[in-house]
Amino acid sequence: MSTVVPPTNLDVTDWVVGHYSYKMVVSLQFGRALGLALMCGIGACDATDSEPLGPPVFVRVTIANVSAPGALQTTQGAQDVLLSAGVWSVHDLGAPLIDPGASAPAGIELLAEEGDPTQLFADLMDAEQEGSVGTFGSRRPGENYAENPLSPGEAVEFSFWAEGDQALSFGAMFGASNDVLVGLGDGDGVLIHELEVGETRDISSAVQLWDVGTERNEEPGVGASQPGQQMGVGAGEAEGGTVMAIDEVDVAGYRYPAVASFVRVTVERSE
Repeated sequence: MSTVVPPTNLDVTDWVVGHYSYKMVVSLQFGRALGLALMCGIGACDATDSEPLGPPVFVRVTIANVSAPGALQTTQGAQDVLLSAGVWSVHDLGAPLIDPGASAPAGIELLAEEGDPTQLFADLMDAEQEGSVGTFGSRRPGENYAENPLSPGEAVEFSFWAEGDQALSFGAMFGASNDVLVGLGDGDGVLIHELEVGETRDISSAVQLWDVGTERNEEPGVGASQPGQQMGVGAGEAEGGTVMAIDEVDVAGYRYPAVASFVRVTVERSE
């Protein structure tokens, strides 16, 4: 593994493009894909050819909360659909951030339960693998979901260099929930090398909701053990389950909005 580039500069911005309010992108780089700026991401995860498919490419990703205010209907009235700060990773095929059917690692658990990306980010930085990793959606390092959610009408951008045979993953907490992530689906989407120069592709159909199986679910948006309402970190009842996709209704019978109704993800290759 190549030497890690230390976090010497943070791209701290808060600007408006069109009708979206954009938030800060934190960028870090390591390994052979030099990045700026979670769920098996863009591309299949069963490739065996380790040879690069071409020269490094520059990619920009936009994640937008496209939900209308009050889109989450609950027994206590309408709530906004919110997203936490999240983690992105550019990695070799076969090294996704999520493993359906397995127990969630501690970093995924903290992100899904608290909207806190710091441990997952640190774990990925320590991992002996090549690629890039970064966080998105916080105006200041260390901010969590309760302090700074991504609200309706807001979006984040991050950019990176990647080799053509690598894949993109990202994840953020669905807010508010007990342990549900929003992220690129397991093996869905496109390989980075399939993007044409100058192309902007909507990959929202590859995004899924994931119940990571670490805390028993309550009604989305109003549960007493969810961020913003709980007594403290980790206040919910432990579940001891495994990671699984949610198709609008979770194992406890609670309903979630269709992913396409609240998130849009686009990728653009400019080099």
